[in-house]
Amino acid sequence: PVPEIFMISNVTENGEPIGALGNDELAFHSDLSYMPQPGTISVLYAIEVPETGGQTQWANCYAAYEALNPETQASLSELRAVHRHPIETQNPAEPADHPVVRTHSETGRRSLYVSPHLTRSIVGLSDEDSRDMLNELCDHLTQSQFVWTHDWAVGDLVMWDNRPTMHRRLAFPADQRRIMKRTQVFGDETPQP
Repeated sequence: PVPEIFMISNVTENGEPIGALGNDELAFHSDLSYMPQPGTISVLYAIEVPETGGQTQWANCYAAYEALNPETQASLSELRAVHRHPIETQNPAEPADHPVVRTHSETGRRSLYVSPHLTRSIVGLSDEDSRDMLNELCDHLTQSQFVWTHDWAVGDLVMWDNRPTMHRRLAFPADQRRIMKRTQVFGDETPQP
């Protein structure tokens, strides 16, 4: 075991799981967005894959932002959103809030930075208005024109930039094995509008 390499698996050995995240669908998210300085690059390596299901989908958050009309882009430009992990012990003491529209530190391009899995609310909006806006943005982000699906094969290695993308895993049968290794690149980057 290497601390920097995270095992993603539904396999148990001697009654103990050898990894985490099981076999259920994982909703769209950007890795570690609930941290003040989220990961920048993720790497996923396939060791064992199920016969059916378990694909990973990526959403292009650049393209989703660019498809919005200029008025909507402007209305989102000053907003911030709170990101929280559903398992409370994974969260930092202070909730992380990030721009709803972030600017990539290397490309200078803007992208939407909210997700169905980890974004909880829009700062300054009522619960109802926040929920409505997040639902609308997430529905927009996850349209098929912005999403690419990868069917895994043993030995596949996929790297992606978490800053302008989200990803999700599709469910697969619990009786089929899936073992993946994941690691991430971190910097001192805090998302900027």
